[in-house]
Amino acid sequence: FFFQAEDGIRDIGVTGVQTCALPILATMLQTLADTNDTNHLDLYLINPGIEPVLQRKLQRFLDGLGIRYFSIYVDNNLFAGFPLSGHVTYATYYRLAIPDLLPKHLSRAFYIDVDTCVTGSLSPIWDLDFQGLSLAAVECPNQPVLDKKRLAIPLESKYLNAGVMLMNLTKLRQLNLLARSADYLQDNFDRVMWWDQDLINVFLQDDWLEMPPVWNLLTKHQVRVSDNYRAEYTDLTGNPCVDQVRIVHFCGGGWSKPWHY
Repeated sequence: FFFQAEDGIRDIGVTGVQTCALPILATMLQTLADTNDTNHLDLYLINPGIEPVLQRKLQRFLDGLGIRYFSIYVDNNLFAGFPLSGHVTYATYYRLAIPDLLPKHLSRAFYIDVDTCVTGSLSPIWDLDFQGLSLAAVECPNQPVLDKKRLAIPLESKYLNAGVMLMNLTKLRQLNLLARSADYLQDNFDRVMWWDQDLINVFLQDDWLEMPPVWNLLTKHQVRVSDNYRAEYTDLTGNPCVDQVRIVHFCGGGWSKPWHY
């Protein structure tokens, strides 16, 4: 995530990162540093514990990028009431705890998944007006009608992708998402397919601001590859605009992730 404090200092953090994901995190941060000024960036890494040798290695890497680093330890007992199943671990729910775990002086957070690539400046959205809403995100284009029916969300509402979010921490802290999510899962576990993303959509219906897809371009659903292996993406009017994309999101599983090949 990227956070912004009241005094205007930009801060960054990442949640749910396991040891095997640290090289992926480092790659995403390198793309961020290649396309943005890192002089006022702080990284807050929410984690259940990282080996000291890896902690030092990450620190050296971030020092080279000019990014300050803060490790935020999370006790998984915080999620004792949450169900686990297969690949669903406590880290799945870390994103719901962001408002509670981050320092209280932070008023907004820009969350970004590690399976992303930053391709342009993020400065245009640092000071985005929330218009009284809880967060800003990009609508998820893949079968939103089915997702809304599954979760009993009104069809006229939009379903967001939670991989990139500008979060209004001040308002989210008032919504108590963590406790409400635990209660919801006890009675609706069979409804949930995309876990914390589903829960965010359930509790924030019509309480989020839609951002253009260029801030969270989902490769699985929105990007085509031409015969000469160039990425192609067009806006709603059919105009090519791949050069305007600021964040590429390698969503989906398996071979959709670039580190598999």
